[in-house]
Amino acid sequence: MTMLRRPAILAIACTLGALACPNLSRADFLSAFTGNTEMTDLPQGARGKAQGNVSFAVFNNTSGGSWVTAVDKALGLTGAAALQANGPLAGGPAVDLNATYVYMYEVVNLSGNTIGGTKLTGPTIEHLKVCLTDYSSAGYLTTTGGTSVAFKDSAASDPANAGKNVEGNMGTNNYALGKNPTADTTGADVPSVTGVAMPTATIAASAAGRKPIATDLSGGGDGTFDTIDWTSSGSKMNAGMWSTIVFFTSYRKPVIDEGRIVDNGDFSNGGIPSACPEPIAAVHAALGLGGLLLGGGFLRIRRKRQLPN
Repeated sequence: MTMLRRPAILAIACTLGALACPNLSRADFLSAFTGNTEMTDLPQGARGKAQGNVSFAVFNNTSGGSWVTAVDKALGLTGAAALQANGPLAGGPAVDLNATYVYMYEVVNLSGNTIGGTKLTGPTIEHLKVCLTDYSSAGYLTTTGGTSVAFKDSAASDPANAGKNVEGNMGTNNYALGKNPTADTTGADVPSVTGVAMPTATIAASAAGRKPIATDLSGGGDGTFDTIDWTSSGSKMNAGMWSTIVFFTSYRKPVIDEGRIVDNGDFSNGGIPSACPEPIAAVHAALGLGGLLLGGGFLRIRRKRQLPN
């Protein structure tokens, strides 16, 4: 749903003890940041807005080594099922295998699906946009043999689609990790489903998943978002198609903030995990110092892109 940006402040509240929060120190997937968001804004059709769903998971790597190895261990993936991180994408740095947080996303184009009694019609999906911050790399996952991968539901994560990969209607038509939403998310920074436990749900080979070709990460994003692109004729997600799992890496804890799916024009949006900087007004308010209002809005803390020493 298209609305004014209102960044979520979960990470601040966790740090200050204002909320009961997930353990962000384990080398494991964070269930509070694992789930999906339906992005089906109006108008549809005639090159209206992209119609899709973004499934997501955040992995906290405290292994002291490669996060790919740690993810394989957490999910029990071995042999031909083991994962490979692919990069760099054009316009991006080499894959940072030692990053603390890995932000994973899978995009499904819902055009052609009937959801909540409405048949969705929309353009190709060519871009995924996440909150602009100091990500250390971007890329995509495959098996070690180069096959695209997708999230896979279990009886616990989605009883109606137990054992099915997350794919569009050209595949399993299980279009979301966790229960499949039946309506657009209710806000620009609101997810549809969270709390999915992994490795109850997992990652599996999905040969038709579209692989991205580029990112704007090295160029500093577009001023508001960092982007992963599927802009070649062989990578664009047409109706019913889906992506392989893509990722950004970071050393910053997750929050829920606005994400977007875009063709080459307008967008649909919804809440997905990102390493977005916290709104400084919320920090002051949580500390009992009062909100810091600048021009009626929030001042965000922005840091230069850099890896820790």
